[in-house]
Amino acid sequence: MRKIILFIIGLVLILGAFFAAKWIIDSNVKEQPRAEKIVKTVFTETVNNQLVPVVIPTNGILTAKNRLELFAEVQGVFKNSAHPFKTGQE
Repeated sequence: MRKIILFIIGLVLILGAFFAAKWIIDSNVKEQPRAEKIVKTVFTETVNNQLVPVVIPTNGILTAKNRLELFAEVQGVFKNSAHPFKTGQE
């Protein structure tokens, strides 16, 4: 008998908590403010198309943004010569 009473009290508490939570959620509805229509004035100006010179004064070393290394592969054997062979030589 005691278990049945405790079961009913627990069930009533759970249902009460459910309905209380639902009531709190439903009462928290906020009315969205109505947006007022505002007409803004805009000042315009006619455009005269003309050439605009682009001058960029700079100093320094110029390097490529996208560098590319190019190698020519040839067949044969390199024979030693009087002059040393360096990279970039023809």
